[in-house]
Amino acid sequence: DIAGPMIASDNPFAEMFGYTTYPSLLRKLDAISKDAEVTDVILAIDSGGGAVSGLTAVAQKIRQVSAEGKPVTAFSEGHMLSAAYWLGSSADKIVVDKSAVVGSIGVIAHHYEESQALANEGIKATVLRAGQYKALASSVEPLSDAARAQIQDGLDHAYGMFVDHVAQARGVSYPVADS
Repeated sequence: DIAGPMIASDNPFAEMFGYTTYPSLLRKLDAISKDAEVTDVILAIDSGGGAVSGLTAVAQKIRQVSAEGKPVTAFSEGHMLSAAYWLGSSADKIVVDKSAVVGSIGVIAHHYEESQALANEGIKATVLRAGQYKALASSVEPLSDAARAQIQDGLDHAYGMFVDHVAQARGVSYPVADS
């Protein structure tokens, strides 16, 4: 099962709150890889996605399990979006219910600028930096052009990795995956 938001690190409360962690997926896939009785794998996916960090290791492990002779099918009757689609696209086959929502190839980041709210409370934040690019996107100051560019560069890089992965995993060209 790959359900709910996907996060990069183990957390004792993750499962309780409906999260999937990449380390837990890696452990499960590793066990599947070593279990001679397992002949096929079904990834039951119902997730809107999650963190980019840690995602590529899980996608690689899915491909490895398949390469070891255990075909992997990604199945969804709910949502297989964003990072969840990144993982699903790693499977040999994708099967979805006609009401499933699949895709959302993209990467998103949010920046919450709180300087005015702090000023309204009589709080003035001072940001001190050592290093030209250190914490440019601080929430306690307006987003500068340099900070916006830094965030966008990271998003563009992750997006390119995502599209390239989907193109390779599904056997289509980059422009097809991008569209």
